[in-house]
Amino acid sequence: MTSTVLLKPSQPPAQPSLPTVRVLPLLAVAIKLAAVALLLVAVVYPDLGGLKSKGMEARLVAYPLGLVACGLLWAAAGRLGAVRPFSWGADVLCSLPILVDLLGNRLGLFDSVLWWDDLMHVSMHALMTAGVLWQFLPDPLPALYLVSAAVAFGAVTGLGWEIAEYLAFMRYGVESEGAYLDTLGDLVGGTIGSTLAGAAVWFSRRRIGRGGPASAAAPLVRTARSRRRR
Repeated sequence: MTSTVLLKPSQPPAQPSLPTVRVLPLLAVAIKLAAVALLLVAVVYPDLGGLKSKGMEARLVAYPLGLVACGLLWAAAGRLGAVRPFSWGADVLCSLPILVDLLGNRLGLFDSVLWWDDLMHVSMHALMTAGVLWQFLPDPLPALYLVSAAVAFGAVTGLGWEIAEYLAFMRYGVESEGAYLDTLGDLVGGTIGSTLAGAAVWFSRRRIGRGGPASAAAPLVRTARSRRRR
């Protein structure tokens, strides 16, 4: 007697549900629209925007560019052959600090809450650094390299922010009296936030099996390079 064994066809991997696929792009767009709306409020109603005498003109230029910076840099990297899937999560992390800064100024938290500015420099640097590392740094990468890149990014961007802040409004207002201590605290807080972000990104990639967006695109990068060599 012979027995027949029926083999079930292999099942394709389960696809994420539609809400899961769309939630991050929708969140990224919502953050950008909310930030633009707050900028418009600051232009039309300066007293309500919370940016009066706080470098509003400079923010009107820098913030819209910052909202699209992740996408623009990703597109530029693609032209150079660094083919990686775009991460909406990284875009959210890079855009959220701009919205939080505008909202904090709108609510007057920077002036009314003593520790708010310090908290923002730590947390916002952490978010932005995490987004940049997740999108643009290869995976796997040793922890020392990843954290070193995070510290370098945080220190350079923090220095750039403090210089822009000083040129835009700190040297002209009453805040110039305590500018030295404020700048020193901001730089330290931003560097701490970036360092924590580097450690968090490394731990997250390791925990999920080195599954950052860069690792998934690594074969694509090698393929693109091999094609150019042929």
